[in-house]
Parts: sequence; structure tokens; C-alpha cells
Amino acid sequence: MGFSAYILETLNRYGRADIGALGTFILNYSPAEWKVSQQNFEPPKAQLEWQSPSASYSYSLIATVVASLHDISYSKAYEFVEATVNKLTHEDAPVHLGILGLLDKDNPEQKLRFSPNPDLEKSLQFAPLSIKPQYQGIITKNKFNWWLLIASAAFLSVVFILLNLLLRSPMQNSIAQNVVQPSNLPANTSLKQTNMAPEKVLDNYQIQKQDLDNQAYIIITGTFCTKVNADRMKSRIARLGLNTYEESLKEGCKRLGIKVEAGVKRDSMLMSVRSLIEPTAWILDQ
Repeated sequence: MGFSAYILETLNRYGRADIGALGTFILNYSPAEWKVSQQNFEPPKAQLEWQSPSASYSYSLIATVVASLHDISYSKAYEFVEATVNKLTHEDAPVHLGILGLLDKDNPEQKLRFSPNPDLEKSLQFAPLSIKPQYQGIITKNKFNWWLLIASAAFLSVVFILLNLLLRSPMQNSIAQNVVQPSNLPANTSLKQTNMAPEKVLDNYQIQKQDLDNQAYIIITGTFCTKVNADRMKSRIARLGLNTYEESLKEGCKRLGIKVEAGVKRDSMLMSVRSLIEPTAWILDQ
């Protein structure tokens, strides 16, 4: 895997990739927005920003990505990143970063300069999706039919009454009275000898899953090292009426997520969060 791939994955996870003497990449993301005056949707946009090297930097984010992708220790991943950046820094030729672009010193001041790849810039921009207004002549023809609504309500009422009568029939009451209660069974009667309907037996995994659903939990939506990206995620969570989880990390980064109350199924809630907020969301096991 090329070194530029680690930078891209770090930007995807954290929105920031610090590569020491080669500078810092920041991915600024803008969510989709409905333009009322223009009657169209402004799709989400992403903009790649490069900052010149600073005196203080850390390879912690990109080292974390390398360690998770290759299942190695954090210290070994950090050493690998540090050695790779040092090697690229001391090369006389321009540094090619794949789809990201090019780093070189081809200027009178001999300062490091970043030239983004045009193909990457095109992939980060989206054309707005326009929605044409509906033809007014069609709207006037589709009047609300009150007669159909009343007829449907009457039909549903009749069906409800019939179902209620069937459920309360005398035959059902007599069956309920003749059911043998557990207290009336002989003491030496085993479960295999008792004439009872078989019940579904839950395995250990299902029992543990039910216990987890009865506990409060947290769904992580991402880690952010820039305030603007963190505020955007908080805003998306708040718009859906969910409780925001926030955890401070090193280097000024924050882990954001959603606090879910007990009783909400973990699988269905995680699917909803991945669909509406963040496709890579995951459950924090505490």
C-alpha cells in the first residue's frame, strides 16, 4: 500500500493528516443543503487543504491508521511513519503523493509547495441537483376525495369489530380454562412427559444480545481534530433529536457519537445511524 493511501484513510477517519516536515492535510466537509430561493439541493462537498509544516507536529493519527490496517503495534507503526516521512523529506526530487498531488520546492524561496491533483479536485466537487416545480394544472385536478376516506374508515371499523368478536369467542375461553397449570402437575413429571407446546430456546448469543439491548450504549460517528468538522457532526446529530456523546483525545482531537438509551435495539439503531449520519459508525464497548 502506497504512503498516500495511508494519508487518504487518515483523512477519511479523522479529517486531518499530519505528516511532519511535509506539512498537514485537512479535509473540510460541507453537508448537503436545501436552497429555498433556488429550489434545488446543494449536495455535500469536500475540500482538501494543505498547510505548510509547523514546529510542533505528531504522527499519532496516521500511525493509528497504519496500526489498525496491518494489525501491528502502535509503536512500530509510528516508527514506520516517521522513517517514511524522513526519507521523503531528504529526497531531492519532488514527492509524489499519488491521487493527492505533488510536493516540490521549485520556487525561488525554496519553500515547500503543494500542487493538488486535478482529478482529486473533480472528485470532491458535485454539481447541484435541481428539482423543477410541479405543473399547477395537475395539482388542481388531484382534489382530496372525502367520500373515499369515509368509506375506507367504515370498512376498517367493520373488520376491527369482526376480529374482536372472533378473538373473544366462547371456544377460546373454554380452551383457556382447560389448560393444565404447572402447579397441578405431578411432582415426578418431567418436562419431556408434560403435554406442553414447545417453546423457542434462545442460545447464549441471543440471550447476551437481549441483555445488551436493555443497557444504554454509545455509537461513535467519528474522531475530529478540527473544530469546524466537529461542529458539523454535532449539528447533524442535533437535527435528528439525538443526544451527543463527546470525548476529548490527545492533540486537541475529539471523539463524537450518540448516546442511546436502554431498550433501543443496537443493530437497528446502528443501521439507522450509518444510513442517516455516518456510514462507518460503530458501537463503543465500555
